[in-house]
Amino acid sequence: VTARISSDNFGFDSKDQDPKLNLDRLYVDHQLSDGLHLTAGRYGETFGATGYWYDDAFDGVRLQYKAT
Repeated sequence: VTARISSDNFGFDSKDQDPKLNLDRLYVDHQLSDGLHLTAGRYGETFGATGYWYDDAFDGVRLQYKAT
């Protein structure tokens, strides 16, 4: 499981500030078997060679098979 957490600027010594934590990405990466890989959750996805069509967070499931 992978998670990416972001926050506003805050000091660790201040009790009055709210860090406003955000969970940007949360996903599971798992190698099911030799050549079969599963990714599920909110993960970064790029479509196109350089991300021309899409380069952002994606909510979904990706099942990938690579024949050896």
